[in-house]
Amino acid sequence: MKPTLKPLSAALLVAVFQTAYAAPTPAPEASADAADSAKTLDAIQVTASRRSELASEVPQAVTVIGKEDLKGRVAQTNADLLRGEIGAFVQQTTPGQAVVIVRGLKGSEVLHMVDGFRLNNAFFRNAPNQYPALIDPLMIEQVEVLRGPASVLYGSDAMGGVVQMLSAKPTYGLGFSGRAQLRTASADSSMIARTEVNYSSDQFYVHVGATHQDVDNLEIGGGSVLPFTNYTARFANAKFGWAINESHELVLNTQFGRQPRTPRYDELVPGFGQTRPTSAEFLFRPQERYFASLKHVWDINNAWADRITTVLGRQDIVDDRLNRDFGTLNRDIEENTSEMIGVSTQFEKSIGDHYLSFGVERYEDEITSSRIRQNVATNALSARPSRFPNGSTMDSTGIYFSDDWQLSSALDVIYGLRYSRFDIEIPTDGTAPGVSLKPDDLTGNVGFAFVLSDDVRLVANLGRGFRAPNIFDLGVFGVRPGNRFSTPNPD
Repeated sequence: MKPTLKPLSAALLVAVFQTAYAAPTPAPEASADAADSAKTLDAIQVTASRRSELASEVPQAVTVIGKEDLKGRVAQTNADLLRGEIGAFVQQTTPGQAVVIVRGLKGSEVLHMVDGFRLNNAFFRNAPNQYPALIDPLMIEQVEVLRGPASVLYGSDAMGGVVQMLSAKPTYGLGFSGRAQLRTASADSSMIARTEVNYSSDQFYVHVGATHQDVDNLEIGGGSVLPFTNYTARFANAKFGWAINESHELVLNTQFGRQPRTPRYDELVPGFGQTRPTSAEFLFRPQERYFASLKHVWDINNAWADRITTVLGRQDIVDDRLNRDFGTLNRDIEENTSEMIGVSTQFEKSIGDHYLSFGVERYEDEITSSRIRQNVATNALSARPSRFPNGSTMDSTGIYFSDDWQLSSALDVIYGLRYSRFDIEIPTDGTAPGVSLKPDDLTGNVGFAFVLSDDVRLVANLGRGFRAPNIFDLGVFGVRPGNRFSTPNPD
């Protein structure tokens, strides 16, 4: 059993400073529209049904944390935004990282998304991991948690549910605005600063932001200081929108996150029953995420679709590491990268009492991985087997259909189906045969929501979630942290 980092003490001193610089007040009509939009933002979700809908009208268990609520939350990682929320539990093993547990599942058993694009990749492990922490918590304007299986709309990994993080979308026609924010905490002498600049006209908007985070070692009760709890992080993002006309909109979205050198706390301190730590050195060095997407929204309003949304995106995640076991001079230096490209098209159509959502999506992910061993006394280098099989690929295609059927003013029914197919290839390393798997899945769901009163709804769901094996499941063998060992399983 390994030690885990506890949440910061309730006595933690926190200071928040925020300044906004806005354009002159718009015309009264525009001000009223903007105010109405702000009032309803927190009540609107997009994850449970893949469209904008009041959270109170969704026949599924969903949590929505909006812009106003997020302003008062002091978060070192985006998982901290969900602390205390119904049905979401946060676990943290090492600094600069945290995981959200939904319906008892975590890691790759819960689908994580950012602005509608999968964060889960081919080496996203089914345990607490560091990848969600590469999303800037101060960039996020809304967090949504869909609890329970959601594989019809989202495919693989959506077993415990879906955690979606949505970045800010500026409003057209507001001119220049900006925000500068500084947050400090005394327990770890941390500082996180965020600067944003926005400009929007009636047809264009530009949003640019950057965040700088420094966290020192954590001081706990009694004055003791926990070693290996310090880290830094850098984030940047930009979003460009173009309302071409009343029917077409293009949005270019770019994001970057980096932790230069983050220690793995549970490997560097003695765990339960240990007299010495497992590792003499263990650094995630560096961890990086690069993301860009282009979204086209077409309000077509014809006989077969009201709206068509197409998203083309690419996400690269760098998971480089340096570690040395306690009592040895051999240091392993790793370079691991996931390069994922995704494209999706969704159609929406309202027909009488039915609201149809159907679409297709495709993701292609390739892993590059290498490892060398360095003798810290002589600096001699030697080749080592890579953490992941180098050149492995995981591709997926999904087709889905969902119908939101308003049977009456009191009864709403949602049902749907999805077919998914995967193509997983692990090349041979010369000593073991390669792996070629082509699993597929057909899954469905049905949900009911019955209005008992204006404030009370009775909700019931029957659904199924699935998770295709990824490269981490199929390709990581041998000694594992925490006195574990992985062996191949041909079944």
